[in-house]
Amino acid sequence: MGYERSELVLGQTYGYEQMGQEKRVAVLRAVRDYAENLDGKRHLSALSGMTGFAPETVERVMGAVSDMPIKQSDWKAENLFLPASGKLSGLVGIMLDNIPEVKNLSDVGAGSPVLQNVISDIIADWVSGKGIEEMVRSYFEKEGVVYRDAVTACVNAIYGKIINSVP
Repeated sequence: MGYERSELVLGQTYGYEQMGQEKRVAVLRAVRDYAENLDGKRHLSALSGMTGFAPETVERVMGAVSDMPIKQSDWKAENLFLPASGKLSGLVGIMLDNIPEVKNLSDVGAGSPVLQNVISDIIADWVSGKGIEEMVRSYFEKEGVVYRDAVTACVNAIYGKIINSVP
């Protein structure tokens, strides 16, 4: 979107309309600078559009993944979702460290913080078709926790957090 188009789009918003001229100029300058910065990183914009994550987030994640000892074959589902490989756990760790949009995954385990390997194991089990009851027993059923609450925590973790956070 060009600089002129930015002004047109912003001009149609209530907040922009309420700003004084000095603030409008500052906002337009910031939008132009941001667009120019992204213009040199079109590949990030494309990945951002596919994932829904900010281009800066995509860039951080790409850098972190490039530091990981991961081969092309590791991205195949039959390899990625093997808990023993540790690849999914590493990727979940990268997500938790670099993607603000998925910070809510850190409390997947019945209201208490869990480790990235537990989150990756839950994801792997869910993808491989394990049932809710089995996953409740494995990850959410703890001494002193009512079974119904453990089931609720499991369903909330999978359908309320994991599905919405893990592209």
